[in-house]
Amino acid sequence: SKVEQQIYKVHRYFLVRESEFFQDLFSLPQGESATVEGADDEHPIYVPGTPTNEFENLLRFFYFGMHDDYKPTVADWISMLSISTRLNFPKVRERAIKEITARMEEIDPFDLIGIAVKYDVQQWLKPAYRRIVTRTNLITHEEAKKIPFPMAVMLMRSRE
Repeated sequence: SKVEQQIYKVHRYFLVRESEFFQDLFSLPQGESATVEGADDEHPIYVPGTPTNEFENLLRFFYFGMHDDYKPTVADWISMLSISTRLNFPKVRERAIKEITARMEEIDPFDLIGIAVKYDVQQWLKPAYRRIVTRTNLITHEEAKKIPFPMAVMLMRSRE
C-alpha cells in the first residue's frame, strides 16, 4: 500500500479481513495484461487522503494490538477512528470509539464535539455539552470556532 509518498508492505489478510473498502478493492477484476495492484513496489495500492501517521497507527493496532504493552494515546485512537471511518474498518472503528469513550475526560469538550460531528459518534455529544454548560468559564471565541455554529449558539443560550 502507498500512503502519501511512503510504501508499506502489509499482509493483505488484515486489510481484507477488517475493511469492506479493501474487500471490494481486491475483488475487482484485473485486466489480462494488467499487473495486479499491490503485487510489487512498482504497482502499489494508493490510499488517497490518508496521512502516514493514521496508517501507521492502524498497522500498529493490527500487528501489536493484542499485546499488553500496546498502549495507544488518545490521539492515536482518534487517528484510528479517522482512518477506520474513511476506509470502512467497522471493528477498528468500534474499538476506537470504545477506547476514546473511556478517556473522554482527557479531551477538551469542544474538540470532542468536533470529533463526534466529524465521525458521527452521537453518544459523545451530551457529555461534552454537559461539561460546557456546567463549567464556570464563558465560551471563548476560539472554542466556539471548533464546533458548528448552531451548536455554539445553542450552548451559549443554555448557559444563560
